[in-house]
Amino acid sequence: MRLIEKITVILFAAVLLAFCATQVCLRLFIDRTPPVIYCDSEVLETKVGASNKALLQGITANDKKDGDLTDQVLVKSITPLITDNTAKITYIVFDSSDNMATYTRTIRYTNYEKPHFVL
Repeated sequence: MRLIEKITVILFAAVLLAFCATQVCLRLFIDRTPPVIYCDSEVLETKVGASNKALLQGITANDKKDGDLTDQVLVKSITPLITDNTAKITYIVFDSSDNMATYTRTIRYTNYEKPHFVL
């Protein structure tokens, strides 16, 4: 019986040590710094139905660990119109450690026309 108790205590200590070592590694070595999205202008002027490339104009992203993430930036959302021809567009990017960054700016449609009905 004493042998089983000793083995149990040794196994418990080993599991506890492994858990503590894992927690220390997670806290010390995992990248928790999110990337940063930069924008060259606060207002994007474009046409209604613009391509994804046009919507990403002037947007760059960078991360300390991964470097340039500009080609991984996505359009997260575009709000409904706020005024006659403006809305808000939100961009999102993830780094290799799954840290996320977002950036929101105004989008102004240059060719927007209000809907009208004709009989």
